[in-house]
Amino acid sequence: MMNYVAMMLTSYWVNYPFKRPGSSWPETVAIQESARMSYLFPLTRFNNTFFMSMMFMLVVLFVVRRTQAGYESRMVGLNPKASTIAGIEPGKTMLKAMLVSGGALGGLAGGMEVTGGTMYRFMDSFSPGFGMTGILIALVAQNDPIRVAIVAFIFAFMKNGGASGIELATDVPAEICDILQTLIVLSLQLSAVCDQCSMKGFKGRRRRGGAAMNMLSIGTVLGRL
Repeated sequence: MMNYVAMMLTSYWVNYPFKRPGSSWPETVAIQESARMSYLFPLTRFNNTFFMSMMFMLVVLFVVRRTQAGYESRMVGLNPKASTIAGIEPGKTMLKAMLVSGGALGGLAGGMEVTGGTMYRFMDSFSPGFGMTGILIALVAQNDPIRVAIVAFIFAFMKNGGASGIELATDVPAEICDILQTLIVLSLQLSAVCDQCSMKGFKGRRRRGGAAMNMLSIGTVLGRL
């Protein structure tokens, strides 16, 4: 829910205090030439933000797998109630994860969009839904940093392919990319639900089998008596 608070704050800033003078659209003044990310290949938007993203991915991977803070965040994510037994406070851990991911890394992503984009300025409602797409990517990748990078590349490939004129080059509608993303998420969720159902059925069979073995053992003891 804090997303909407941040959106309203940035919308206010870009509409009033930081609005470019004389502009009819809420936007800031363009950043200086020295702060812009130049394109590495002609006719593309590929720049150094890709390598910066990979660097941050490795940093997150190290923190999640090699530090105490990463261990605590994984424990709270898997089972908040069980993590309290190990002396971890779920509330503080969730707050730290929110500040690092949504505040720090999310802010860096927005900064790279401004410095490496096409407008080189902050504009109101410039995001077409990057945040929700990121949640879907994390869901598909099961919160693993390496998988997140791979799934993000696949989703970006499909999204850019649909937005760059797939209908002009082929007879395939652009909405097919959104349908494919939705089918991927639904398939993974259905697989997880089926796994949970099978585990519950296995536990139920174990309980019934265990009860039958207990009754057999009691009958054997009574017969010997």
